[in-house]
Amino acid sequence: MRTTELIDIECAYELIERVLLHAGDEGQHLVPATSAEAGASDVDQSLVQRRLATRKGLQSAKDLLGIAVELMSPVESRSAREASNRKRVMLQELRLAARRTYEAGHLLIGVNLRD
Repeated sequence: MRTTELIDIECAYELIERVLLHAGDEGQHLVPATSAEAGASDVDQSLVQRRLATRKGLQSAKDLLGIAVELMSPVESRSAREASNRKRVMLQELRLAARRTYEAGHLLIGVNLRD
């Protein structure tokens, strides 16, 4: 039986997924340009950074909600090896979500990260 909290998290996950599907590759549909921003190159860079930060932040939220769903879902009977592998995968997903959130924060404050 699924709890109300699990259903709410699943709904939030699906909503974010839909938003991301319509956001555009660089988040251009998430943060619209204002008329004052059109044409200025430094402002264009700022707009791109805000869009990418918004997209990365939403993707991180989606990833974290997915992990929460996994943790809250009823445990299937798994071998110790399967459970260990799943835990390793979830930890990697957490690291990636944390990294994406970190990058989004840097984009919002205007710091360029180089990989």
